[in-house]
Amino acid sequence: MATLREVPVIDAVYIITDDKNLMDRKDFCGADVRPLAPRLARHPFHFLTYEFWRFNYELHGLKETFPLGDVHFFLGWRTPLLKPITLENMYHSLMEDGGASRIVPILPVDPHLYTRLPGLKRYFPVWCAPGLDRQLAPQLYRVVNVCVIHTKRLLEIIPHTKGYRVTREEGLEIKRESDFELVEFYFQRRAGADISLPNGNEP
Repeated sequence: MATLREVPVIDAVYIITDDKNLMDRKDFCGADVRPLAPRLARHPFHFLTYEFWRFNYELHGLKETFPLGDVHFFLGWRTPLLKPITLENMYHSLMEDGGASRIVPILPVDPHLYTRLPGLKRYFPVWCAPGLDRQLAPQLYRVVNVCVIHTKRLLEIIPHTKGYRVTREEGLEIKRESDFELVEFYFQRRAGADISLPNGNEP
């Protein structure tokens, strides 16, 4: 909540949830709590789709929660390390490009990636190409499940999604209990504390 309130282009913060404990409260940490439309409770929100029916489905579901404005930020609790300046820059990137309807954070992926072939014990080099100049290989990126959308552009034009590159720290996603220690480490380091990484974690 503190991060969102530091972004000057954000006018209001809402918590949209289907958690019963939160839904029983009108506000949490100073933010209005709004119930998620039941039909969206298990809907797999992602921000790279180009399917028009999905835009309509998601936007109409959100309209059941509150009136939609032109621009909305969508962040989950699993990505707490995005900085206010990053979110503000994502907004400006959206507004400066009249053809963009969405901005998503992206992370560069390390080279030399392999995948296990179905039914086999050997691996296929998705990214590693022995003998090829690494500078000739295109950079791969992973999308962070956060988005700034322009609601009118989503429905008026063929949606164009732009990526905004962020650091690994900002793109860290909480997937297991031990990740909370890593998040706490980064927050303390930002505050100027001289501390070491939690055991077993890497930046």
